[in-house]
Amino acid sequence: HLMTWVPGNLYYSINIGQGSLSLNAALRAVQNTILPVQHAFYAFSAILVPEFVRYLANHKRNKIMKAINAPLLIMAFSAVVYWVILWVFNTPIMSFLYGSRYGDISYLVPWIGFLPVLFAGNAVFSASLRAMEKPNYIFIAYGIASAFTATAGVAMTLSYGLPGIVLAMI
Repeated sequence: HLMTWVPGNLYYSINIGQGSLSLNAALRAVQNTILPVQHAFYAFSAILVPEFVRYLANHKRNKIMKAINAPLLIMAFSAVVYWVILWVFNTPIMSFLYGSRYGDISYLVPWIGFLPVLFAGNAVFSASLRAMEKPNYIFIAYGIASAFTATAGVAMTLSYGLPGIVLAMI
Protein backbone atom coordinates (compact mmCIF):
# COMPACT_ATOMS: atom_id res chain seq x y z
CA HIS A 1 0.00 0.00 0.00
CA LEU A 2 2.97 2.33 0.44
CA MET A 3 3.52 2.48 -3.32
CA THR A 4 -0.07 3.62 -3.89
CA TRP A 5 0.00 6.02 -0.93
CA VAL A 6 3.11 8.01 -1.89
CA PRO A 7 2.00 9.55 -5.24
CA GLY A 8 -1.24 10.94 -3.85
CA ASN A 9 -0.39 11.72 -0.25
CA LEU A 10 3.29 12.57 0.20
CA TYR A 11 2.53 16.20 -0.63
CA TYR A 12 0.35 16.50 2.47
CA SER A 13 3.21 15.28 4.66
CA ILE A 14 5.64 17.73 3.07
CA ASN A 15 3.25 20.60 3.68
CA ILE A 16 2.76 19.60 7.31
CA GLY A 17 6.54 19.41 7.69
CA GLN A 18 6.73 22.97 6.45
CA GLY A 19 3.99 24.00 8.87
CA SER A 20 1.53 24.77 6.09
CA LEU A 21 -1.86 23.38 6.95
CA SER A 22 -3.47 26.06 4.80
CA LEU A 23 -1.64 24.66 1.76
CA ASN A 24 -3.04 21.23 2.57
CA ALA A 25 -6.54 22.70 2.80
CA ALA A 26 -6.11 24.42 -0.57
CA LEU A 27 -4.77 21.20 -2.12
CA ARG A 28 -7.74 19.25 -0.77
CA ALA A 29 -10.14 21.91 -2.08
CA VAL A 30 -8.72 21.61 -5.58
CA GLN A 31 -8.63 17.80 -5.41
CA ASN A 32 -12.25 17.66 -4.27
CA THR A 33 -13.31 18.84 -7.71
CA ILE A 34 -12.13 15.57 -9.28
CA LEU A 35 -13.19 13.14 -6.56
CA PRO A 36 -16.60 12.28 -8.07
CA VAL A 37 -15.11 11.03 -11.32
CA GLN A 38 -12.17 9.35 -9.58
CA HIS A 39 -14.50 7.42 -7.28
CA ALA A 40 -16.65 6.38 -10.23
CA PHE A 41 -13.55 5.16 -12.06
CA TYR A 42 -12.37 3.18 -9.01
CA ALA A 43 -15.75 1.47 -8.86
CA PHE A 44 -15.81 0.84 -12.61
CA SER A 45 -12.27 -0.57 -12.45
CA ALA A 46 -13.34 -3.05 -9.76
CA ILE A 47 -16.18 -4.20 -11.99
CA LEU A 48 -13.85 -4.59 -14.96
CA VAL A 49 -11.55 -7.13 -13.30
CA PRO A 50 -14.08 -10.01 -13.28
CA GLU A 51 -15.24 -9.02 -16.78
CA PHE A 52 -11.67 -9.24 -18.05
CA VAL A 53 -11.18 -12.57 -16.24
CA ARG A 54 -14.26 -13.95 -18.04
CA TYR A 55 -12.95 -12.60 -21.33
CA LEU A 56 -9.55 -14.21 -20.78
CA ALA A 57 -11.18 -17.56 -19.97
CA ASN A 58 -12.47 -17.67 -23.56
CA HIS A 59 -9.72 -15.80 -25.44
CA LYS A 60 -5.94 -15.70 -25.65
CA ARG A 61 -4.11 -13.15 -23.51
CA ASN A 62 -2.85 -11.27 -26.55
CA LYS A 63 -6.48 -10.52 -27.48
CA ILE A 64 -7.16 -8.57 -24.25
CA MET A 65 -6.91 -5.26 -26.13
CA LYS A 66 -10.29 -6.03 -27.73
CA ALA A 67 -11.83 -6.21 -24.27
CA ILE A 68 -10.02 -3.07 -23.12
CA ASN A 69 -11.10 -0.80 -25.99
CA ALA A 70 -14.74 -0.14 -25.07
CA PRO A 71 -14.22 0.56 -21.34
CA LEU A 72 -11.18 2.69 -22.12
CA LEU A 73 -13.07 4.78 -24.65
CA ILE A 74 -16.05 5.22 -22.33
CA MET A 75 -13.91 6.23 -19.37
CA ALA A 76 -11.60 8.47 -21.41
CA PHE A 77 -14.54 10.21 -23.10
CA SER A 78 -16.27 10.76 -19.73
CA ALA A 79 -13.05 12.12 -18.25
CA VAL A 80 -12.54 14.53 -21.14
CA VAL A 81 -16.13 15.80 -20.83
CA TYR A 82 -15.62 16.26 -17.09
CA TRP A 83 -12.30 18.02 -17.73
CA VAL A 84 -13.92 20.43 -20.19
CA ILE A 85 -16.64 21.21 -17.64
CA LEU A 86 -13.98 21.92 -15.00
CA TRP A 87 -12.03 24.03 -17.50
CA VAL A 88 -15.02 26.15 -18.48
CA PHE A 89 -16.67 26.44 -15.05
CA ASN A 90 -13.69 26.31 -12.65
CA THR A 91 -14.46 29.63 -10.96
CA PRO A 92 -18.21 29.02 -10.50
CA ILE A 93 -17.52 25.48 -9.25
CA MET A 94 -15.03 26.67 -6.64
CA SER A 95 -17.39 29.49 -5.67
CA PHE A 96 -20.28 27.04 -5.29
CA LEU A 97 -18.21 24.64 -3.19
CA TYR A 98 -16.27 27.13 -1.06
CA GLY A 99 -17.78 30.58 -1.47
CA SER A 100 -15.04 33.18 -1.71
CA ARG A 101 -12.56 31.09 0.26
CA TYR A 102 -10.55 29.47 -2.57
CA GLY A 103 -11.40 31.65 -5.56
CA ASP A 104 -7.75 32.63 -5.96
CA ILE A 105 -6.75 29.05 -6.77
CA SER A 106 -9.61 28.19 -9.14
CA TYR A 107 -7.13 28.53 -12.02
CA LEU A 108 -5.63 25.21 -10.85
CA VAL A 109 -8.90 23.30 -11.24
CA PRO A 110 -8.50 22.74 -15.00
CA TRP A 111 -4.98 21.46 -14.44
CA ILE A 112 -5.92 18.95 -11.77
CA GLY A 113 -9.00 18.19 -13.86
CA PHE A 114 -6.70 16.49 -16.35
CA LEU A 115 -5.85 13.77 -13.82
CA PRO A 116 -9.05 11.77 -14.46
CA VAL A 117 -8.17 11.66 -18.16
CA LEU A 118 -4.91 9.95 -17.23
CA PHE A 119 -6.58 7.87 -14.54
CA ALA A 120 -9.06 6.45 -17.08
CA GLY A 121 -6.21 4.64 -18.79
CA ASN A 122 -4.66 3.66 -15.49
CA ALA A 123 -7.93 2.18 -14.21
CA VAL A 124 -8.60 0.10 -17.31
CA PHE A 125 -5.06 -1.14 -17.82
CA SER A 126 -4.54 -1.98 -14.14
CA ALA A 127 -7.83 -3.92 -14.15
CA SER A 128 -6.61 -5.90 -17.17
CA LEU A 129 -3.26 -6.57 -15.49
CA ARG A 130 -5.04 -7.80 -12.38
CA ALA A 131 -7.20 -10.07 -14.52
CA MET A 132 -4.07 -11.44 -16.22
CA GLU A 133 -2.51 -11.95 -12.77
CA LYS A 134 0.34 -9.53 -13.49
CA PRO A 135 0.45 -7.39 -10.33
CA ASN A 136 4.20 -6.97 -10.70
CA TYR A 137 3.61 -4.52 -13.56
CA ILE A 138 1.23 -2.50 -11.40
CA PHE A 139 3.82 -2.49 -8.64
CA ILE A 140 6.49 -1.24 -11.06
CA ALA A 141 4.23 1.55 -12.31
CA TYR A 142 3.44 2.69 -8.76
CA GLY A 143 7.14 2.41 -7.91
CA ILE A 144 8.01 4.77 -10.75
CA ALA A 145 5.25 7.18 -9.70
CA SER A 146 6.46 7.04 -6.09
CA ALA A 147 10.06 7.69 -7.11
CA PHE A 148 8.96 10.67 -9.21
CA THR A 149 6.88 12.03 -6.34
CA ALA A 150 9.70 11.60 -3.83
CA THR A 151 12.18 13.41 -6.06
CA ALA A 152 10.75 15.79 -8.67
CA GLY A 153 7.41 16.10 -6.86
CA VAL A 154 9.08 17.16 -3.63
CA ALA A 155 11.31 19.62 -5.48
CA MET A 156 8.32 21.12 -7.32
CA THR A 157 6.39 21.38 -4.05
CA LEU A 158 9.20 23.14 -2.24
CA SER A 159 9.91 25.45 -5.18
CA TYR A 160 6.43 26.35 -6.41
CA GLY A 161 3.96 25.46 -3.66
CA LEU A 162 0.45 24.48 -4.70
CA PRO A 163 0.96 24.98 -8.46
CA GLY A 164 4.05 22.77 -8.22
CA ILE A 165 2.08 20.05 -6.46
CA VAL A 166 -0.66 20.12 -9.08
CA LEU A 167 1.82 19.94 -11.95
CA ALA A 168 3.73 17.12 -10.25
CA MET A 169 0.50 15.18 -9.77
CA ILE A 170 -0.20 15.36 -13.49
